[in-house]
Amino acid sequence: MIRNYLLAFIATITLTLHMQTAMGQGLSVNTTGAAADTSAMLDVSSSSKGLLMPRMTGAQRDAIHLPANGLEVYITDAAQPGLYINNGTPAAPLWSPVGSSMPAGSTAGDMLYWNGSAWVVLPAGITGQVLVFDGHAPVWAGVPSLPTVTVVTSLTVTLSGFPVSETAAVHGEITNPLGIPVLITGKGICWGTHSNPTIATDSFTTDGAGLSSFTETFSGTPLVTYYARAYVSNSVGTVYGNEVTFSVAGIGSPYLGGILGYVLQPSDFGYSGTTPHGLIMYPKDSGIVSRPWGCFNTLSFSTGTGFGDGPSNTSTIVFNCGTNTAAGYCRSLTTGGYTDWYLPSVEEALALSPIAGNIYFPIPSGGFWTSS
Repeated sequence: MIRNYLLAFIATITLTLHMQTAMGQGLSVNTTGAAADTSAMLDVSSSSKGLLMPRMTGAQRDAIHLPANGLEVYITDAAQPGLYINNGTPAAPLWSPVGSSMPAGSTAGDMLYWNGSAWVVLPAGITGQVLVFDGHAPVWAGVPSLPTVTVVTSLTVTLSGFPVSETAAVHGEITNPLGIPVLITGKGICWGTHSNPTIATDSFTTDGAGLSSFTETFSGTPLVTYYARAYVSNSVGTVYGNEVTFSVAGIGSPYLGGILGYVLQPSDFGYSGTTPHGLIMYPKDSGIVSRPWGCFNTLSFSTGTGFGDGPSNTSTIVFNCGTNTAAGYCRSLTTGGYTDWYLPSVEEALALSPIAGNIYFPIPSGGFWTSS
């Protein structure tokens, strides 16, 4: 009994002395007997084995009472299993993956975002892009390019007063069908006397920035056709809307020896999309009132009623009935350096009717002589 007691006492003394030494220098765990590094409380080394951290489920980790900042555990059942460290406080832990559990970027500016189950790398964008959230993840948008918008140009022509003042209101409407953020630096209306005007070669207005609509009102030289279209610009370039044309006619104003009474429209005979045409009326003169229309009761010829028929109608009436007629009066008229006056056809007279009462003397019945 004495021997057994002495052996147990010696073993106890030996273990006690070993722990004291380990606590003084740090604990070394190895198979070589090497001392612990002086900077380490625990120095574990091996060439064939590793260190096994405490393993647990995410729920077990979250149940740890007041986990210390820096506490590490290995989670086995998370969507992204691996080693986690508490980067928060004991009262408000923030468990974050450690080391290679986080995906690595490949380019300066790469970013990480959590997609609900794992960390995902978002590659770096390029200059001029903005980061937006599409409802599920951050994405780069606004690639420097021409504006991804639709530009629509519309036209409203207004007639008022006498002489008639005609103005053209050109309207621009911008829509963004793709929904991609667009930085608009300029917008407005550009116009000229040729098709497809641009802000580089023609006149244009500046109506600020942004996607709001805009309208500009124009006046111009009588019988000159203008071409206009809305434009939108950004740092890369300019896009244009559809083209509209208008002629600010100045109806009722003095023009080429008479009064400008009508400008031919696309549906009228003789209309030209490149060279505008119209009807010019001679100012009030009583000479035509005293003349008969033509050969009463002896009509043996026909006349036309449409646009462009007035000149031939006038020649027909003069040939068959002489110059002592309303048509003859028009044919013999010389004024303003022009000798090509004629009595209008019925359709030409109707086109002139909005202002004809201010120009012609009416015959006793209250109507107007025509060549039809």
